[in-house]
Amino acid sequence: MRVRYPHLEAEIGRDLSSTPVFTTRRNESSGTAHFVSRIDGVARFYAFKRSEVYPIVTVVAVGQKEAMLAWLGQTRQSLVVMLLLLGLVVGLGVRLIRHIHSRIRAEDQLLDSQAALIQLNQHLELIASEDKLTGLANRRRFDQFLDVEFKRARRERSMLSLILIDADHFKRYNDHYGHLAGDECLVTLARLVEQCIRRPCDVAARYGGEEMAVVLPDTDESSARQVAESILKSIQNERIEHPDSPYGIVTVSLGVATFIGTDRQQDQRGLIELADRALYAAKSQGRNRVNVASETAIGTLPAWTQVKTRADQESGLPK
Repeated sequence: MRVRYPHLEAEIGRDLSSTPVFTTRRNESSGTAHFVSRIDGVARFYAFKRSEVYPIVTVVAVGQKEAMLAWLGQTRQSLVVMLLLLGLVVGLGVRLIRHIHSRIRAEDQLLDSQAALIQLNQHLELIASEDKLTGLANRRRFDQFLDVEFKRARRERSMLSLILIDADHFKRYNDHYGHLAGDECLVTLARLVEQCIRRPCDVAARYGGEEMAVVLPDTDESSARQVAESILKSIQNERIEHPDSPYGIVTVSLGVATFIGTDRQQDQRGLIELADRALYAAKSQGRNRVNVASETAIGTLPAWTQVKTRADQESGLPK
């Protein structure tokens, strides 16, 4: 017995025992198969089961297209939903990437602005702490640095030395050559002073007018004097012509004072006054020399720093 849709009159009474279901699966009691029908050439899925009681085999066949139709419909729906979801994800991803790129650009701009601001602040700080003419630290920077180092020396009970430097007969130099030449002379003196201080912790500053100062942290009196003498020699060896000086060249006088951290009586002002008195003593002794605050006798100064007059110029200053 066979039932099918659509119904075909010509198939009534046809023997199906030679079809693949019966010829290839005759020894199986049940199973499934996929064949192209010999009747109408349609590909179908077959399911069959042999009766255990009667000599009957039940075969059910569904056309492949019919079987796949519902699946294809569901698949299409799923595909549409997946495509929509994928489009949504892609859209969100693109938007997220754009947002990330925008954030990165904004952060880069912020970093650039921050770097520019830091550079500007450093430049402003440099302007605020540097003497425009000589390039040395200015008086403001000198006061700040001396305050910090003085407190540190007192806290750590270390030594702090100060050198005050004054160009000898500088007013005469300005009167003779003019203020522009005087400025050039100060620039040269500042360069020579800086060349004589080697440590990064040391600071040379323009103290005022033709006066300069050198702050030497962790430096005892003897070492500070050596630095002062090297400055004196360096300026002498430069041999800047000064016809209105008794030495015929530009010279400087230097006063050295040292603070010992264990001294609880002395303060910053006292240290500056000691260096200033030593400088005044150097000038009163004939200029062009180093004087240390703790020394009172001229004879303790090196022989080459003793007073030289115009009568000594023929032999020249020591090189």
